[in-house]
Amino acid sequence: MPQWRGMTGGSDNAQQMVGRRLDSSFSMLIPVGSEVSAAKLAMTESVAARLDGTVAAASGTFKSRLRTDYDKLALLQKKELQLDSDLKSASAANNQYAAQVRKRINEIGAARIRQLETAIQKTTDKYQPVFATYDALRDSADLAKSLGNKELAAAIRKQADGMKPAIELARADIRNRKEQLTAAKREIAKQKSGIRDMLKETDAVKNGSARSEKRSRL
Repeated sequence: MPQWRGMTGGSDNAQQMVGRRLDSSFSMLIPVGSEVSAAKLAMTESVAARLDGTVAAASGTFKSRLRTDYDKLALLQKKELQLDSDLKSASAANNQYAAQVRKRINEIGAARIRQLETAIQKTTDKYQPVFATYDALRDSADLAKSLGNKELAAAIRKQADGMKPAIELARADIRNRKEQLTAAKREIAKQKSGIRDMLKETDAVKNGSARSEKRSRL
């Protein structure tokens, strides 16, 4: 490197020789062509051995500074590799957690929905005999009327009319339970949507961090 070749300590020829060896060693660290943006600094054993030889061939202050820079380079690379490993581990854990959350989103409120649906069915079944009796009386009144027996038809119709308050209460009870189910579904859908929006924001932050990291290495 030019800044090293200009350091004092040793003859010019020795420094030039060391500089050439240093350039040769570092050229093995730096990929060429289109791979530059994607590749990482790789301190292989062979490169490390050549750099050790280059440092050994240096002398005086130049050797000391070269050793310091070499050690710094190795330390920085070690830290970078550790950081990469930590980031990958964190990303994998985050992806796994997000997958679990997305899977559980569909389970939100499921028990409550089933409970309300069961309540509707039980309520409907409870009132079914009342509805059946009411319908039977009306059908009987219509039949008596069609046969010309107006008095019987009127008597049966009166019985059916007497059941109307009970019929209205039964229908109101069922309608109220259905409205509860509709409201619960709306509330649960809102909760699910809020969680999905949070996950989208998390993905956006994660993707932004990944792009920033990639640009920093270009």
